[in-house]
Amino acid sequence: MSARILKNIISVVIALFVFAGAFYLGGGFRLLTAEKNQDVLNPKISKEIPQYKNKVFLPMGNRISVNNLPMELGYFTTKDELPAVRDELMKKFRDAGLNPHFNQISDEEGFIQTTDKKTGEHRIIILKRTDNETMVFAGITPAVSENLIVKPDKSLGIPSDATNYIEVKNQDYGRFARTISFQMKGGRDKNIALYKESLRNLGFGENDYFRKINDEGVLAFGRENIQIMAVITESEDEKGETVTSFVLNVMEKKDE
Repeated sequence: MSARILKNIISVVIALFVFAGAFYLGGGFRLLTAEKNQDVLNPKISKEIPQYKNKVFLPMGNRISVNNLPMELGYFTTKDELPAVRDELMKKFRDAGLNPHFNQISDEEGFIQTTDKKTGEHRIIILKRTDNETMVFAGITPAVSENLIVKPDKSLGIPSDATNYIEVKNQDYGRFARTISFQMKGGRDKNIALYKESLRNLGFGENDYFRKINDEGVLAFGRENIQIMAVITESEDEKGETVTSFVLNVMEKKDE
């Protein structure tokens, strides 16, 4: 596999976990996990990713694709500090005969990446420290990648000039769900107004409860058989320019 393809795969997984963390902190992450009456164990994650103490990876689905790339994804949280979790997982990877690398994003975030030379699979663990816990996201991707470029879905009101577009599809547990991340140039207030207008033009109605708290950057819109929940934040990109990040959880009811 070429270095360019590997870099694209890692970038996709990192982007996924970064916005999954944002969605978790925004209160919507529970929508990605299994229902209570479902099997919450992911045998592949549990087997291929080192276990940390007595923690068990909870699946974000067993048939997930990220921009057409199939993945195994799971997560857990711990009160332990990030360095302790990092060092233990790195040691266990090495004990398993792998050569892991840790890449620090900030003092509170980084990722471990390693490749199984026998299978060609890539294993990535994102570590993100919040106020009082460390979130640990694990992903396993196959050796062969498909097209990682997906165009923004205009049927959801997403503008065609959206950047850093990532689309996660999940058809597990008798439902069809997508989690979508993208960015728009400019501040949050302006982009929220534009996105609301776009959804209304498509026939979506805004949830009354979230309308009252939209200053928190949480939106909920729906129409027949489809619901959209969005967590929206404002930040600066690597050039110091203001950008607005959207994380959408899209739940659809489809006839089987």
